[in-house]
Amino acid sequence: MFAVLIRLELATPAGDLVESNVYNKFFTMHGIIMVFFLFDSVDSRNPRQFMLPMMIGAKDLAFSAD
Repeated sequence: MFAVLIRLELATPAGDLVESNVYNKFFTMHGIIMVFFLFDSVDSRNPRQFMLPMMIGAKDLAFSAD
């Protein structure tokens, strides 16, 4: 959502969709959320790496980080 709003703001030269301080907040929140999801998916201690194969009866997940 933040990425879409950032791109909509940058689509016009005037940049009149949101104010500059709101744009800065969108940009910061987008960065924080993306870093959180990156570290969440890279973390090998993530419970989904262990629980999902047991739940579906598979030996391991395809493309697992381990």
